[in-house]
Amino acid sequence: MVCSLYACEEGCGNKEVNADLTISFPPSVNTPILEYIDTVKYLKLEDKDEALLAYVNKMVCREDKIYLGDFSNHKIVVYDTIGRFQYVIDRQGRGSGEYLQIKSTPVFMC
Repeated sequence: MVCSLYACEEGCGNKEVNADLTISFPPSVNTPILEYIDTVKYLKLEDKDEALLAYVNKMVCREDKIYLGDFSNHKIVVYDTIGRFQYVIDRQGRGSGEYLQIKSTPVFMC
């Protein structure tokens, strides 16, 4: 898994912001995941209707935010580090301020 986060503000252009941690697994499917991870922590996420996810395709942890990408529903749900819902990026469409789709590599915040 490779995590990356891109950020921009109006008029600033595109600026890459690296994720705090990247974990890459070899292609071998027979290797137990516990050979790569020594600690697992569970975080209960706040339950909100607008934050419902069908599937988490990508997770990016950056500073004090957790970004969960649900590409099948074309949205990104954002939580703080204790699991409180912050906001959702959910504006798929063809109009002003909307996007056509979310891709798996970058997360754009504008």
